[in-house]
Amino acid sequence: TMEYGIRDEGIGNRFIHNLVVLTRFVGIHKDQRQNFFKHGCFQFKESLDPEFRNNAAAGCERAGFAGTGHICSSSKRWSNNVIHTVQDGIFTNTYNPPVEVREDKECVVFRGFFVYKAYDYAFYLLTH
Repeated sequence: TMEYGIRDEGIGNRFIHNLVVLTRFVGIHKDQRQNFFKHGCFQFKESLDPEFRNNAAAGCERAGFAGTGHICSSSKRWSNNVIHTVQDGIFTNTYNPPVEVREDKECVVFRGFFVYKAYDYAFYLLTH
């Protein structure tokens, strides 16, 4: 697919047993040389409190997972997620494009990820 495989902008959605393979970066394949936005196979920058278990991302030209993290106080589980053959495993950037920082996201965690064969970083975090 072009850009991302799964994008979530909702509240409390569940993602269990999903596989995303081979996403392409539009900046390269559509000749947009000024496009530096990094998207993920799983794009969760606008989602709030999702459940994310037993998922896999492979062959993502940019990030395997792009999002703002799992709320520390949430009862939803994040576990057994695999990301490989990517530029960045988990990518978080709340500055560009700007993301609304909600009060309940003052404490976030990333847990339950196994990242390997990442070309640049397993985790790339740029946050407020």
